[in-house]
Amino acid sequence: MDMGEQPRELREGYSMELWRPGTGAFVPPTMSSRFIVWWLFYRCGILGNGMYRALLIRHKGAVVHRSCLVPK
Repeated sequence: MDMGEQPRELREGYSMELWRPGTGAFVPPTMSSRFIVWWLFYRCGILGNGMYRALLIRHKGAVVHRSCLVPK
């Protein structure tokens, strides 16, 4: 997708969520516990810009796609 292009709407029954780490949220939903390392990097300030997120696409509440977003 071109950066100037607008994202498409999701089909009916689908929703999008941008998960962010928090005090009680160490690992994004449906991701394994090994992702706790990214949370540690985030909390310790190792990720320079603090950008650590997960994009979740759900269909009728169930996660059908996930992408982990981390800085370069």
